[in-house]
Amino acid sequence: EDVAPFVISNYDVTGEFQGSTKGIALQTDLWFESIPGEYLDLGDEQWNWAPGDTFLPIVISSDWLEMFNFRFSQSQGLPMLSESLIENISMKFKIKGAVPKETFMGKIVGYSQRVSTTILVPQEFMDYANAKFAPDVNSDPLQILLVTDDPTNPALAEYMDQNDLQTN
Repeated sequence: EDVAPFVISNYDVTGEFQGSTKGIALQTDLWFESIPGEYLDLGDEQWNWAPGDTFLPIVISSDWLEMFNFRFSQSQGLPMLSESLIENISMKFKIKGAVPKETFMGKIVGYSQRVSTTILVPQEFMDYANAKFAPDVNSDPLQILLVTDDPTNPALAEYMDQNDLQTN
């Protein structure tokens, strides 16, 4: 039916995650990816961004929360987190690259079943940030989203096998 490339961030991202208490609860290096919003399985009322906006909406795969709750948190003695709790966690993203860093505040605004283990930002933000922070880098897509009426079609599986392509 249709295909959309994932665009990756060509700049450095540091995420600081803060709970209701003062101080940084967690700081880590991250990456962002984007696909056009029409390919996501969520409403677009919170899925927009324009230059000058300081709030950055984030969508993560449903797998992220499941991996945290059923793998990481238990092994670390941490509590499991609900979607509603995670959506209330403030995040600060420091973006740096070819120009001085810029900081954005963000929150998770949704979860997607169509993508796996990724952190999505609006396509408009990705275009802006790649142009500003990595103007001389042009990355070819390493991943695509394929929309099909029949994902079990044997011809599709054969094509993917013949071309060493993987699905998740």
